[in-house]
Amino acid sequence: MKTILNNTITIKHVDEKVTVYGFVEKIRKLGEIIFVDLRDESGILQIVFESSNIDFTKESILEIIGIVSKRKSINTNLQTGEIEIKVNSYKVLSLAEELPFEINSSNETNEELRLKYRFLDLRSKKLQENIRLRHKVTRSMRNFLDRNNYINIETPNLGRITPEGAKDFIVPSRKKGFFFSLPQSPQLYKQLLMASGFEKYYQIARAFRDEKSRKDRQLEFTQLDIEMAYAKEEIVIHLIENLFKEIFTDLNIDIKIPFPKMNYDDALNQYGSDKPDLRYEYKLQDFSHLIPKFNSKVFKNVKSLKIIIIPYNITKKQFEFLEEEAKQNHSKGLLYANFEKNKAISGNFFQFFKSELEIIQGELKHNFKEKFAILAIADDLEIVNQALGSVRVKLDEFFDFEKKDFAFTWVINWPLYEFDKEVNKFQAAHHPFTMPQLEYLDNFDKKPMEAKSRAYDIVLNGYEVGGGSIRINDLEIQKRMFRTLGLSEKQIEEQFDFFLTAFKYGFPPHGGIALGIDRLLSILTNSTSIRDVIAFPKNSKGIDPFTKAPSKLENELLKEYGIIIKE
Repeated sequence: MKTILNNTITIKHVDEKVTVYGFVEKIRKLGEIIFVDLRDESGILQIVFESSNIDFTKESILEIIGIVSKRKSINTNLQTGEIEIKVNSYKVLSLAEELPFEINSSNETNEELRLKYRFLDLRSKKLQENIRLRHKVTRSMRNFLDRNNYINIETPNLGRITPEGAKDFIVPSRKKGFFFSLPQSPQLYKQLLMASGFEKYYQIARAFRDEKSRKDRQLEFTQLDIEMAYAKEEIVIHLIENLFKEIFTDLNIDIKIPFPKMNYDDALNQYGSDKPDLRYEYKLQDFSHLIPKFNSKVFKNVKSLKIIIIPYNITKKQFEFLEEEAKQNHSKGLLYANFEKNKAISGNFFQFFKSELEIIQGELKHNFKEKFAILAIADDLEIVNQALGSVRVKLDEFFDFEKKDFAFTWVINWPLYEFDKEVNKFQAAHHPFTMPQLEYLDNFDKKPMEAKSRAYDIVLNGYEVGGGSIRINDLEIQKRMFRTLGLSEKQIEEQFDFFLTAFKYGFPPHGGIALGIDRLLSILTNSTSIRDVIAFPKNSKGIDPFTKAPSKLENELLKEYGIIIKE
């Protein structure tokens, strides 16, 4: 049995006999001597074989018995860089075949190949550190909540289908024609726990949503789920700020609390996003009041004009990329102009709309003396905000703006509803269990577009890392919410009868939040994809190249569950 870790062997152990185990990371020959880097979960040891004959390969697993010796030259890059092990004897515990890729050069390896051999990829230093950091973060979460008298309660993964926004994963049961669904969140169960007399709940929960995978989204993901009875927004916010303070302190990172708060409307108008990245400036500036002064017919029916000013000039190639980004966000185009010493020198804004540019330049406010550029979009306000906000994010990718490491903000005063033009009906902006703000209680279902909710999101570095709200605890308000979303009385009864029954027997006011653990870890590790902080993720197509899931089922099994596949 292994009793010693590589990084615990130090200069104090010189001349001692030890037995160590690990993977062969590197093999180097120097005349008749062979040096091996032996890797275990704690680090690397240099092993010295005074023989040129070896019968193992890279990533083979060895048992080494040898003497701790002082190195002639210290390797300051290794924790064990002062010592080495001179081999007395060894065993090959498992011989590795030729590797499909180099373990610690995974950045140069196709991601699909890495996912196909995920167990090898997980041996890399980067992923080892990421997964261990994940453990450390979740441990901090548990410790903090345990100390604050929250109890960990597991909720079912097999439940009934309820409309929560995304598509459900359906699970057939042995009762033909009847199906479970996997939870998109533990939302209803955690609210029912409040009705059951548990006042402080948490769970590190798995959630499942059948939607397109992205670099920051997976079909299954992990969240820290929290709910508390008798809570107001300030109580939830205070708890979460202190939770983050403890997590970051445990990681030796200093953050300041309380976090700033921003109204939903301000986030859209100033950053073009409900998850604004506050690490850098360059807000959207509103010049809509100048439109009546413009001569060009292009601006005749335009309602909004906004501009971003940055201290760089933009190349034509960069502009083409940014314009395509704007068009993908429903804008008809993008205008730009480069300036040097406050004089326009190039750009389509300068080329085609000189008089309009001069009017704008008269009101530009900035501190850039040598050069700068402006980027502008003119359209309906919603399109301008969305498109220019997306351009702002891409500008940071181009110029890598100077910015803080971590910038938190709360986004508050959310709308209660959004109107989906494609299906011509209202959707809940968060979810249908969110309490309207007090001033809208009487008419939120009569004037849904005006109603504000008691919802709050926490945003970090331009990513939503958590979302929550104060919940509805009144039966009639909950039914009114469902009706506004287009549910009939029959649908309400069939889909939510078990939930609504609890409202009849005393339901305390309550609220909570869910924090995305995968997304938080991807920010902490500066990963470009949450796949790098999940042990066994799906690829961008929602497929696991390692296990080849999802897979087809045998006809006999389909028949057993009463399932017929139609082409």
